[in-house]
Amino acid sequence: MKKAFALGLATAAFLALVRFETDVFTSNASAILRSGPWMAALIFAHNSLAATAVAAGMSFYIALIDALPEKFKRREVLVKERARLFSAAFAALIILNSLFVEGGLSAFNFQLIHLWLPVAAVEALGLYLAALYPLQRKITAANMAKVYATFLIGAILETALILAHVHG
Repeated sequence: MKKAFALGLATAAFLALVRFETDVFTSNASAILRSGPWMAALIFAHNSLAATAVAAGMSFYIALIDALPEKFKRREVLVKERARLFSAAFAALIILNSLFVEGGLSAFNFQLIHLWLPVAAVEALGLYLAALYPLQRKITAANMAKVYATFLIGAILETALILAHVHG
């Protein structure tokens, strides 16, 4: 139960940090877009923080399920047993939400949506892995490096598309 409590506190702290960082990120979006080479680093940091919060949250969920008495685990273990499906649905919901909130794709011309779909696919893969590894109890430094590498590729791709759109 101590592990679940500690992971719960870590998750709450990450969620508060993500909320604060997202507010700062979105309120400074125009400055970020003008930051040139730093744009990829800022986008990568933004997405990596979110991925870390997802991994911490899923780790908390697993620790909480493990701490529950057996009679309360019947439905909760479905997420662990269907980790791939749950992770895919989770990633899809996060991506769809981010595409259509203020500052997402809705801020751009929808005629350009085909340019942003590859970025969404790469970021969805990163979110999928960030959720999947803790649910499968495979959260290691090497696996988290794969998650962060995926988000680095996404940040570089997103930066290239933004710069091409702005300067094109």
